[in-house]
Amino acid sequence: MQGWQTGIDKGKLKQGVESSLPPLPSPTYSGPLAAAEYERMRRELETLKKENKHARKQLKKQDKVIEELRAQVAIETSAREEQEKLVAAVSSKSLQKEELLKAIEVSLQCQICIELISKPYALAPCGHILCLECLQQWFRSAPAASDDDMDAEAQEESILHREKSCPCCRATVLRRPVPVFMVKSVVTALRATAAAPVPIQGEEDADPWKGLFTPDHESPSDEDDRVDYESSEYDGGDFFDYSEDDLDGAEVELAMGLGSDDSDAVYTVARWEPPTRRVEFENVSSALWKMQRRGCTPRLIMLFHMRYTHDEGLVAHVSSLDALGADVTMGRNRLFLGWNIHIDTSDDTVESDPEKTFIVRQLRDIRRHPQRWMVTERHGFPGRGIVDARRLAPAEDTELYDTSDSEAYINDEDFM
Repeated sequence: MQGWQTGIDKGKLKQGVESSLPPLPSPTYSGPLAAAEYERMRRELETLKKENKHARKQLKKQDKVIEELRAQVAIETSAREEQEKLVAAVSSKSLQKEELLKAIEVSLQCQICIELISKPYALAPCGHILCLECLQQWFRSAPAASDDDMDAEAQEESILHREKSCPCCRATVLRRPVPVFMVKSVVTALRATAAAPVPIQGEEDADPWKGLFTPDHESPSDEDDRVDYESSEYDGGDFFDYSEDDLDGAEVELAMGLGSDDSDAVYTVARWEPPTRRVEFENVSSALWKMQRRGCTPRLIMLFHMRYTHDEGLVAHVSSLDALGADVTMGRNRLFLGWNIHIDTSDDTVESDPEKTFIVRQLRDIRRHPQRWMVTERHGFPGRGIVDARRLAPAEDTELYDTSDSEAYINDEDFM
């Protein structure tokens, strides 16, 4: 037992001595082996130096390339920013132009078909502009179902003479619509820009308003009405003019349909006579000018769809010959009032309306003095109670104006 313990102590002692000794030096070479090892290490060092030098050169090249790329990136970034600014400015302008174009297109839309106006025509006096075809259809169809019981001829006459209104503002149309060529050019350019289909343009009608409006131009017989005006203005001729103060009470009453009881007088068909008022020919159509020179007011013309022709004189359209007071309105019955009338604008017995007062007095005169009127059934309205009432003139007065040639009338020595 003691011997075993002694062996263990010797082993531990040996391990402690060995661990306290310094490490053994690495093996060294001498002679030819040392020279070979040295040469190998020298060559390896030279190789490493060359590789290091080459690596430094490559690093410098890469640094230069990196700097060039950084400069190029900076340039391209700046260019992109400028391009983005330019694109933003162009987009803003383009948006503004598109909005302007849309606003123009909306402004040039026909309010009936809601499309760009085709063959634009302007209404007077309101000034609204719409398509020719839309206006033709509007004027023929409005008012709806009013002409269903008429024959074709009567329906055409009704369409021709009834009051026309603007489909936008319902203002009364006082004359034929006129083409607006500037609007037509703008619409054509818009269609080309928007690549919109351009409607096929057929041949222009010689008179697109035939059957819808009476002609604004003068017929050969209507030249007589202008001759006396021009002669009085430029040739020194006298102009048959009067004011209310120039007429005696009987003449004023006769002009207003208030003459005294003259059952014994003889009446005959009235004849043409020259106009009695001086009206400047400006800013009105020829048809309105003629009626104003013969005593009509613009309101009378509008309310009762007044018309004037050289052969038939002034014609008013009323709803009924039996209408009283404010009930009188425009209709299909016609009153042929002669060639001159007188409206007392100070007379307002019918709801402060001298024009209606004048028409009511004509209707009252028909009932009280039937000998002064010739009432016949209106052509085209058989059996419907629609009539024409023509005011007659005293036989002794018909010789005063026995010619429809106003030029001969003006130059007549007796008149001068």
